[in-house]
Amino acid sequence: MSSGEGGIADKVNNAALLRISNLEVSFGGIVAVDNLSFEMAPGEVCGLIGANGAGKTTIFNCISRIYTPSGGSITFDGNNILDLKARDMAGIGIGRTFQNLVLFPSLSVRENIEAGAHSVGKSGFFADLLRLPIASATRRDIQERAQEMIELLGLSPIAEEPIGSLTFATRKRVELARALASDPKLLLLDEPAGGLSHGEVDELMERVREVRDRFSLAMLIVEHHLNFVMRISDRVVAVNFGRKIADGKPSEVSVNPAVLEAYLGTAA
Repeated sequence: MSSGEGGIADKVNNAALLRISNLEVSFGGIVAVDNLSFEMAPGEVCGLIGANGAGKTTIFNCISRIYTPSGGSITFDGNNILDLKARDMAGIGIGRTFQNLVLFPSLSVRENIEAGAHSVGKSGFFADLLRLPIASATRRDIQERAQEMIELLGLSPIAEEPIGSLTFATRKRVELARALASDPKLLLLDEPAGGLSHGEVDELMERVREVRDRFSLAMLIVEHHLNFVMRISDRVVAVNFGRKIADGKPSEVSVNPAVLEAYLGTAA
């Protein structure tokens, strides 16, 4: 299946879901992100690439409100998100996986995925405690959503197994399922192929394609595995020392002289 180059990417300016404008991030006088701007359309899969220290994870942490930028703006679905907290992100439609997996080792696969769905549930703790009707309805919704993700990502045979008993590659799938359970409009994937074998990367790519095709949600992917990014993305943004150096179709960015210089030390 091809990545869809030239389709969604052409629509970005007309209907931006995510808009990053003149983003600046500094840590103790060190510039981590330098006047960065780019946009994403609804349903677009965008790869964010760069060498180690290029600022990719810092950009992710600004979007997910772990970091507060020193300048610029970030809007999502037409709304400024810089006044929001990290805990608000699932509620507005931004989901995320992490390079260092954020899962509960003692809980089962199902319970971890339900925790992701619960982050956007309509009932609160006391409604659950008092067994109010809204809590029962929300609980059913959470269970149904979690089951859908379990089936989609091929986790049914191990749904009741504790996370601590699973391989790293399987935990990656659970992390993806957990993020999807929050029903996001934008999914941030932080190094999804990191630590996986070639066969596991190929399997992950098929899973991500299934998710993309089924839900038509936007994905922003940070990944060092360039083959993965180039094959799955509609568009690729390349950064170096926090500054954007390329933005376009995978076929264009992969031969961009500035990108080759940043990765290989040569533009030839």
